Amino acid sequence: MLSKDLEKLGLNKNQAKVYLALFDLGKSKAGEIITKTGLHRHLVYQALEELVKQRLAAKTTQGKIFLFQATDPTHFLDNLREQNLAAENLIDSLKERGKVTEQNITIYEGNEGIRAFSFHNAENIKPGEWIYIMASGGKKFEQVMGTRAVRNYFQKISDNGGGVKILMYQSQKMSEETLRFLQSYPRVEISFLPDELAPSAQSVITQYSVGFTIFEEPSSVIEVQNKHLAEAYIDYFNLLWNQEVEISRGQSALHHAFYDMADELGTGGSYDVLGAHIGLLETSELKKFFDDYHAYRIKKGVNLNMLSYKNVAEEIKERFVREGDKKLELSHIKALQTRLPSPMQANLYNGKTTIILSDEKEPIILRFKKPGIYAGFKSYFDELWNQNSWTFFGEEGLEEIRQKILTEKKDIYLIGANQSLKTFNQKFHQQRVENQIRLHLILQDTKKAEHLGALPMTEVTQLTVTAENPITTLIFGDYTAQIIWTTKPTIFLLNDPEAAEKHMTFFKNLK
Repeated sequence: MLSKDLEKLGLNKNQAKVYLALFDLGKSKAGEIITKTGLHRHLVYQALEELVKQRLAAKTTQGKIFLFQATDPTHFLDNLREQNLAAENLIDSLKERGKVTEQNITIYEGNEGIRAFSFHNAENIKPGEWIYIMASGGKKFEQVMGTRAVRNYFQKISDNGGGVKILMYQSQKMSEETLRFLQSYPRVEISFLPDELAPSAQSVITQYSVGFTIFEEPSSVIEVQNKHLAEAYIDYFNLLWNQEVEISRGQSALHHAFYDMADELGTGGSYDVLGAHIGLLETSELKKFFDDYHAYRIKKGVNLNMLSYKNVAEEIKERFVREGDKKLELSHIKALQTRLPSPMQANLYNGKTTIILSDEKEPIILRFKKPGIYAGFKSYFDELWNQNSWTFFGEEGLEEIRQKILTEKKDIYLIGANQSLKTFNQKFHQQRVENQIRLHLILQDTKKAEHLGALPMTEVTQLTVTAENPITTLIFGDYTAQIIWTTKPTIFLLNDPEAAEKHMTFFKNLK
């Protein structure tokens, strides 16, 4: 492999062989080099003479014996600089002799041709200009260029003050490692389009030319140097680039929506989910998909803030624990008070909004790139995420409080009159005992106080005040609930540690 690379830099086979032998042997005699290479002594001396002339080897004497040693390999750049200067002088001379035609067509053949075409664009870009790539070629482009060349290509564009916009189709994605590398450049922008729009060839557009890259053997680039054609292609590129919404369907689209998001965010990244649910189209395939995805996300170290519908919040939380986030350090979930889920979920990340709709047959994915859409959803998400007070009514509201207590699994402290007993029912008492939740009551009615005191994990204190209190106060964990007893009870629930602490002080003072 090294011999072939050396030949590409201008050495013949014998010179390449001798040059590599010098690296293996260090400072050595000609005889040692002859033995190492197996070449005829005449060929070895010829090669050494040429290497010395090109400053790739040094010749010294020790007594009457000549010693040879390889020099710094950066001397290869000396020849390249001289060739580059000669080429520039030649180009200027030819331009003076005759006007270059308005349209030129150049064909670059093979992988070397694709690399030459790419670096030609990178080296000639001017500050503020862009290279537009329609269909990235993905991993095929990386294989043709090589990892080091890919990085040098984008680095050269950046060094010259240029930028790159890439329309990357889902079926033609670059590797995750390369995508992370590209994200480090402020003037490299990437957008995705659905698979069904993917063309068969990559188009590379500059201000002056359009290059069509074909990666199938024999690989090649057909470059058309025509400013008017380039302008037309840039307009078409911008039309696709600036589209406000991308719509795709099916399991493949769902896979891309989630995994692309996790890959883009990377370790330490974070996204928000508004309206998460198990899925109206509950199938074993969907269950496995989300199991696998969250296992991938957790292993990758991507954080999640999720607002889920409360009837499925616990099930989703169990999934996070089961798939590797046992302490829920990466998966933060809060339950929305609405029980019935809408068929829509929104993922919010990096100024983008992805909406997943449940359909009778397949999921529908809508991707929005407009910052305004993201800002609207994010503002709504933050408002709900930071919400710490709620209002409920009637028996349904009382059931909300019971379920919240069972979720928190904290002891209950109740202050109130006789109607307070309506807060709980027999089923709730069974569930709280199963969850080891103690009930501490301060009541007025002596008989009922004695009756409730016999319940498991219950402690009752009788109030000495005779006036009927129309309000029941509940304290559990960081929550405080006020229940106003009318024909249809009204319940105010507050999540505030300071308020809960002050109510607990009041409770203890009453005992």
